Amino acid sequence: MDNVTYVPEKLEVWNRELADRLTSNTVILSLFTIVGLLGNSTVIIIYSFIMKSDKEERYFIPFLAAVDLCACLVCASSGIANNMMQATFENIFACKALQFLVPLFTFSSILFLLIIAVHRYLKVCKPFGKQMTLKWKQFAMCLSLITSLILSLPMIYFHGVVSFPNTEKGIIGLRCSRSKSANKTLSLILGGFLVIATVAIILSLVIMYSKIGYTILIHFRPTKAINENKSQLEMENSTDVDKSRKRISSHEDPLSDEEDKNYSIQTDNTDLSGYCSAKRTTRDYPVCILPIYLYRQQGKSVIREQQLKVSTTALRQEDDVEREITIG
Repeated sequence: MDNVTYVPEKLEVWNRELADRLTSNTVILSLFTIVGLLGNSTVIIIYSFIMKSDKEERYFIPFLAAVDLCACLVCASSGIANNMMQATFENIFACKALQFLVPLFTFSSILFLLIIAVHRYLKVCKPFGKQMTLKWKQFAMCLSLITSLILSLPMIYFHGVVSFPNTEKGIIGLRCSRSKSANKTLSLILGGFLVIATVAIILSLVIMYSKIGYTILIHFRPTKAINENKSQLEMENSTDVDKSRKRISSHEDPLSDEEDKNYSIQTDNTDLSGYCSAKRTTRDYPVCILPIYLYRQQGKSVIREQQLKVSTTALRQEDDVEREITIG
């Protein structure tokens, strides 16, 4: 270690070699930065200035896009800076600032997603229960930002500029990483807490969105079944009506005015009043008109009743004719 020194020329060559190995990662981070910048900026512009109606229902979207935009820029910038300065990161202030801002915006984005999930869960699964008012939404956002700030502050203590040697070239490099002087026990406790909190948030999101999806599925499934049964019922009733019209209009002898009057009065006085009415066609034959929304069983009972009355009238006319022939 005594022969290891800080030589700028050798350090630059070594740093360039390390950066070249991470070129693909740097390109991907650059693409993520461009896509995140364009996408989140578009969302902010649309939801803040174009879609002005029902802002309360989309209250969280512009804030989530703003936080994601900052997270995208900061996280990608931090990754690119670390890739480009693998052995020459000397600015301790920039190192601590990046290590503080990265978890700040990341935690804020995750907590915003949790708040949005709770808001949607209440809207879909508990529509008649208590909902999030505007004040509660603002309070939840402030609470998430404060929580993120508290969780990010320890990163300033745990991170800094760390030196690491290259014994082969006899030089010392500097990088932004976890500080060697930080308490390892506290670091493990904080890391474990963050892992548990992240898993709990992910499970909460999965459970709430699963219930939301199940509720929506149950809501639309009966409607679909009702529509299918309704369509089938309409087709069956329409077929029954057509058959009844053909059967009733097949009689050759038309009814007299008196018979038609009695026929109509009898029909209107039945328990099925309103479902069927006697009307004369151009050929003076009675036709039974049934609404297509009647139940199939009701429609059949009405058709049988009208057919019975028409048949009785026809038999009465035949008896009168036979009686006249006998007298003559």
